[in-house]
Amino acid sequence: MANLPGPSKGAFPRPMTVNEVNDVARELQTWVGAQLQDVVVDGVRGEEPRSLRLGFFWTGGIRWILFDYRVQAPLLLLFDGKDGVPMIAPKTAGKIRRPIELFLRSKHLGRRLREVRLRTDDRRALDLIFDPNIDGSEVSIELKIYPHGRNVRAVSGDQSVTEFKPMAAQAKVSSRSRVFDENQNTDRSRPELVAEWLEFVKPSGSEQKKLILTDTAAASNSIKSPNERLLEKKRKALEKVTQEIHNKEHTPERTIGEWLKLNQTTIVPREWPIQWQALVDTKKGLSSNIERLFTAAKGQARKLTGTRARREEIEREILALEKKIARGELRESKIDSIEIKKDLFTQAAARGRKFLLADDVVVYVGKNAAENLAILRKAQPFDYWLHLRDRPGAHAILRRTRGRIISDSEFIKAGTYVAEQSLKRRAIELAGESFDLLIVECRYVRPIKGDRLGRVNYSHDRVLRFSL
Repeated sequence: MANLPGPSKGAFPRPMTVNEVNDVARELQTWVGAQLQDVVVDGVRGEEPRSLRLGFFWTGGIRWILFDYRVQAPLLLLFDGKDGVPMIAPKTAGKIRRPIELFLRSKHLGRRLREVRLRTDDRRALDLIFDPNIDGSEVSIELKIYPHGRNVRAVSGDQSVTEFKPMAAQAKVSSRSRVFDENQNTDRSRPELVAEWLEFVKPSGSEQKKLILTDTAAASNSIKSPNERLLEKKRKALEKVTQEIHNKEHTPERTIGEWLKLNQTTIVPREWPIQWQALVDTKKGLSSNIERLFTAAKGQARKLTGTRARREEIEREILALEKKIARGELRESKIDSIEIKKDLFTQAAARGRKFLLADDVVVYVGKNAAENLAILRKAQPFDYWLHLRDRPGAHAILRRTRGRIISDSEFIKAGTYVAEQSLKRRAIELAGESFDLLIVECRYVRPIKGDRLGRVNYSHDRVLRFSL
């Protein structure tokens, strides 16, 4: 762990200070737009769980939030590959099933992070806000980082699950942690927190080796090529555009306009934020205010479409640069496009339906399980296998040219086609319902020998939620 600062002395990490919690919250603001990809509860069966790990899919891989439950000093750590910190936290025990994990996988997995809220009353609780439900109800995860009163609460609409029984002590901060808060010199950086935690958990030899290799790779990148420097600029631009999208999605003009239209008055509630009240000009008439607010909302919607397209473009550029760097290319060069030379059905001697998503992207759905198996075996390793999660129905192969980046909007179109082929006539009845699309490169999909046709094992999957 050459790049990480040395851990503080002591047998157990001390509680996080308020400033340290604020630092983590500020960093998490840059994760807005990332998709929740995995949920892991670390611990030993029959014992109290040790930690909750939330994996977020983002450009360059999966970043992790680790909430260590140790009651004396709960820690909220970020494993994001920055400042010498590894991308993956080492295992301390094993995976165990907990109600909160099952709830998060059912209600939260596949949703994008939309907002990070820090509680203003004591600044020791974080709310992670995700894409809302179809009815507009909130989907969130509450992380309460109180010494001797830590907790996690997952919320989806009127349903919620809490990891631990709420304690009265979590409304208070222990005297020990209060001393740390008052002494600013005791604040640790995020890398220092990770280093202190790693020293406490003492990873096994194999896990420690992985961390050392990660840090060695990071050190070797200190001298960056032109492509690597360009990649850094693109990532910063992506963060800026993502924050811009978040701001545009939360503009209040339409909400205020609807309120004025419904209540037929320009006298707004006093409990509204000052910024909202300032958008209503009481010197002008009701219709003038409504027209101005709706015009502004439409303008923001048009800008939002363009900004989202820009984000998709930057994401494609980043992935293309990462591929070039992996191939050892030092400078930017054009990737020669490779046309799809053969039809997958022809190669597999199979029948079914296909959907031309783009000139160089085709979605194939076999007529039955046997045909699906045939086209899977003839698929290219970098083609994508698609299926609706937790629902019976068609498997599909998304064939692409090598190096072709598939955007989320293209995946959603492909997922809609797969859903229609799976549901048939019921697709009309289920219009508006949300589905989870499993996306796996074909190299990671294997038919189960001896099992019935259509059954497969897969790994390295990604989940994308869409509405039919």
